[in-house]
Amino acid sequence: IKRETEFGLKTDCPKECLNCNHIKSSMSWIQVEPSVSTEDETTVYTLDSSAAGHYQCILSGLRWVCESKVSLRYQFSSWEPHRATLNNMRFEEGGPLLDITMISGKLEEISLPHFVCIDPDYPQSSLREDMKVLHVKDNRVLVEEVDEVTGFHAKLLRPSFSGRGLVLRRGLHWRVHCDLLIFRSTRALLTLHTYLIRCDPSLAREVEAQEKSYGFLRLPKPKPEKSLRKGSRFTLKTSCQSSIMPEKIKLRSTRPNYFEVYIKDPAMDFEMELISEKGESAWKAEIRTEEYRDDSSTRDIEFVDEFRPQIIQRVNNVFAIADILFTKGMIGEEINANISAAPTRQAKMRVIYEALNSGGPHVKAAFFTALREKEPFLVKDLDQ
Repeated sequence: IKRETEFGLKTDCPKECLNCNHIKSSMSWIQVEPSVSTEDETTVYTLDSSAAGHYQCILSGLRWVCESKVSLRYQFSSWEPHRATLNNMRFEEGGPLLDITMISGKLEEISLPHFVCIDPDYPQSSLREDMKVLHVKDNRVLVEEVDEVTGFHAKLLRPSFSGRGLVLRRGLHWRVHCDLLIFRSTRALLTLHTYLIRCDPSLAREVEAQEKSYGFLRLPKPKPEKSLRKGSRFTLKTSCQSSIMPEKIKLRSTRPNYFEVYIKDPAMDFEMELISEKGESAWKAEIRTEEYRDDSSTRDIEFVDEFRPQIIQRVNNVFAIADILFTKGMIGEEINANISAAPTRQAKMRVIYEALNSGGPHVKAAFFTALREKEPFLVKDLDQ
């Protein structure tokens, strides 16, 4: 099922963890891409399922089961207004807080995403006791039991709706699924901001929006293969000469801190590695030269961003450019089909730009190369 209002959405939800891969779902879930809109400066996601089945949102990981056509919407909410109440109740957040509204139809069950790593020896009865669902209604905060806890979800049968999210009993030293978010500067002197966060799509998008406002670009890298202990401290090291501050950061529940990695003269590929307090490797990734070097590709990316309105209005050879991107693997079949289906040249170019924004700097650089090849006079005119 595909939507035609936002393309190239990437999930920030974990798909597997080596520490809890004993928990497998035998159910097959139909992946649904939400349509996205903005209301009063809040991003709202709408999901439609046209028939009975088991469905999952590819963005948030939200799952639902229905016996007929269903339409629902949700938005990410902040835990901050409820933090004091949670502390008094001896709970803490265990996943994103979702404000869910039914538009039409009825759900048999809904499964809320969580980032908790489930110990294989933890009985289901204890899980239901230590993991609850926060229910926000009419400014009242309640907790209710879940019907079942799985590796990445907490199931509720015949749900009613309002603000909902999984909460955990405090003091139990939970392990959580995590992600490393890396953002790079666009200057010759390479600076990387490296965040260690829980796998929370809402938090990831908040961090990315802030870094983009600073002019930093994200470098997508794989998540840690194993869960990490909440409250643990970690150090970061690189295989090249660098300055890293602070020396350690803590995996915390509140606003995440980050490592600032400064490399004065980057000239080659290098590795980054996250090290636990026990000296064990928790994550490792390679940063390649083409991902960070500040050469003509950076100016090409800036050109693509700066002249977006003019490019959308004036490009004629849309299909030729799309074919180049598709052949190079920069866009997939679904996006290519959406470009073809768009009614006008301008609409087709907007689809391409949405794919560029989600694909990252290397996709924008490839687009500029294709644009220069197929629309040389336009590029020359805009570059004067």
